[in-house]
Amino acid sequence: MKNLINPNQINQKFFIITLFIMLMLLTRGSHFLTAYELPDTTFILMFAGGIFLRRFKYFLSLIFISIMIDYFSLDAGIVISYLFNFGYLGLIATYSIIWFFGSKLSNDSITKMPLFLINGFLFLLISFLGSSLTFYFLSGWPIFEKNLHEFLAQHAPSFILANLTYLVIMFTSKSFIDYLHKFKKFKFENN
Repeated sequence: MKNLINPNQINQKFFIITLFIMLMLLTRGSHFLTAYELPDTTFILMFAGGIFLRRFKYFLSLIFISIMIDYFSLDAGIVISYLFNFGYLGLIATYSIIWFFGSKLSNDSITKMPLFLINGFLFLLISFLGSSLTFYFLSGWPIFEKNLHEFLAQHAPSFILANLTYLVIMFTSKSFIDYLHKFKKFKFENN
């Protein structure tokens, strides 16, 4: 039996990857909300990529793109070793864990609010602790003025608020698209 490729699935994957790349390009430069920049969407995109794209080749593509964005968007005054050091591997490892976590979720766990909240909390916990602690510890930077609790308390609120907002947007978008599919008013696959 021939292995047929569904063109609608190819179009859907292409749309998702294109959207993810555009969002990374728009937000990768800042971790915080400012008057000119949105917070980085890479964590939520890796989580969503695991959920919607699942396959490892898409993960590798998005990792490559995020590294290229980082490399080409460095300010002239920033030394490349500031960002690309041993700690950067911890960031990539966190992206890998988030992708894997997302790829193991069932459709029910992203369309039912209680399961979504539990998985969203785990995602936020893994991504914040994994990225912050591995990046700073592995880079060798002195990050704690007094202790670990102060560091976490200082940086966690903005990270959690931004990514929680992105999670709500993802859940709402997925619910809306599912609603449209259910009533056949709109066919996402045919666009």
